[in-house]
Amino acid sequence: MGGGINKGFGFNTGGASGDHTVNTNVSNADLTLDGAHTTDVGANTLTFDSGATNIVQVVGSDDTLQVGGANPYKLPTASGLSVGNCIQSSNATTGTAFRQNGFTIPFRMYADGLNSTNWWYPEPMTNNKALALTSDSAIGFESIPLVTTPNVLRRSIAMPGGKGAQIREITFWASCVDVPGITIPGIKVEIWRFSPVNGGSSDLAGTASVSAEIGATGDSNSRLFRATAEAGGAASIIGQYDFIMPVFRLVFEEAPEELDFDVYINGSISLFYTS
Repeated sequence: MGGGINKGFGFNTGGASGDHTVNTNVSNADLTLDGAHTTDVGANTLTFDSGATNIVQVVGSDDTLQVGGANPYKLPTASGLSVGNCIQSSNATTGTAFRQNGFTIPFRMYADGLNSTNWWYPEPMTNNKALALTSDSAIGFESIPLVTTPNVLRRSIAMPGGKGAQIREITFWASCVDVPGITIPGIKVEIWRFSPVNGGSSDLAGTASVSAEIGATGDSNSRLFRATAEAGGAASIIGQYDFIMPVFRLVFEEAPEELDFDVYINGSISLFYTS
């Protein structure tokens, strides 16, 4: 009988059949999805490698994405859940996680014989106790903080690194002593932000970026009280050329006629870079 199995009834012993071609690559040309599709790896592992070196693995046994060959790491399986968090190693093997990152600016303020309910701000940097001693700003708590450019320059902290940042929170410890009679004040700390213009000479209006307050402290010669407040919103964003200034004031339900307090504050501002 003449012919072969490749002919007659249309059987094919190998090679091409219809639209199928022998192909050991992902594709012979660029691919385009025709819709949304899912590949369920189950408990298996889908690996992209280069020879014997792994590049990326989708690990179905623990639902993670593993990157790298000799020293691979697994990406977190959930978002950071907070603005400003960063991915960093969480153990010495393959773990990573979102962790709070950023930097902290400490501040200290104190006043001996405080005698007004105005905001008190740091002494000029020519004083050898810069950003510790304070003086009366003459700015009332219901007023817009309007400060002259020399005072902004001398009493504030310039943003480090020339980068924009956002305040995450403020924390401070405070003690208010020499409380006369039964009058017991609280203490409020704010961080003011100023945005000077290069070469400008006009007074600068400050914006309250974040504030925290402790309630009535009493005569606390041997006691410290803590306040913490998270920041948020546009006011907490600090431009790369902005200045920030810590300020404080006493808070009364009804202020006494005569004020004479010693106030000691030690705190910090937590920030993270945004640019």
